[in-house]
Amino acid sequence: MEALLAAHRPRPDERGVWVTLTFAQSRDGKIAGPSKAPLRLSGAESMLMTHRLRALHEGILVGIGTVLVDNPRLDVRLDAYHGPSPRPIVLDRHLRMPVTCRLLQREPPARPLVLCAAPTASHAAWEARRRALEAAGAQVRVVDVHGPHLAWPSILSVLAQEHIRSVMIEGGASVIDSVLSSHVAVHKVVVTVSPSHVGEAGYGYATSALWKAPQLHQVATLRLGPDTIVVWDTVT
Repeated sequence: MEALLAAHRPRPDERGVWVTLTFAQSRDGKIAGPSKAPLRLSGAESMLMTHRLRALHEGILVGIGTVLVDNPRLDVRLDAYHGPSPRPIVLDRHLRMPVTCRLLQREPPARPLVLCAAPTASHAAWEARRRALEAAGAQVRVVDVHGPHLAWPSILSVLAQEHIRSVMIEGGASVIDSVLSSHVAVHKVVVTVSPSHVGEAGYGYATSALWKAPQLHQVATLRLGPDTIVVWDTVT
């Protein structure tokens, strides 16, 4: 694990923000159970690796679906670790993030960065949601839209403006699909493959977008407990 972390840690990137995409999947490509129910896919060793990776990044990004279903803290939980946790970033196109979510209850305050689209209707209701989130401790920024998703070039531009030089993207499925299908640079992809089989009722992502992506090449494989860690680099 030490060699993997040393080889694939974020590095300064003159082009902008260093991007690491990481998530856990079953051996049949599922990242959640039926109806997107949370699944514990990572074993103890690979979960430790995930938190070590979190500690190496300045930001950690998820979609609003992950916030609504999992209600995560997105902090670093390691024994004897006293350093900072990465700043949470939430892609929330329609500002659905609850003011009661755990990201807004952390101590010390995490000040999550919530990225959304400009309102298209009921500006007063949108503005009320924005004010409520910011009063609860979030920072809301509007970014561009590309099709059904927030636009990655605009997302990364805002992260750079916020002095977030490295970001770890943890999902969920729509975020994984959108970043892999975009034309922005993903510097590293780190996937934990669990030996578990979820079945057709489970919820997955477009696996071909990763395993057959021409812009990525597989560079490392590591066994951690029952899991297999697979790492890709961007082709340059």
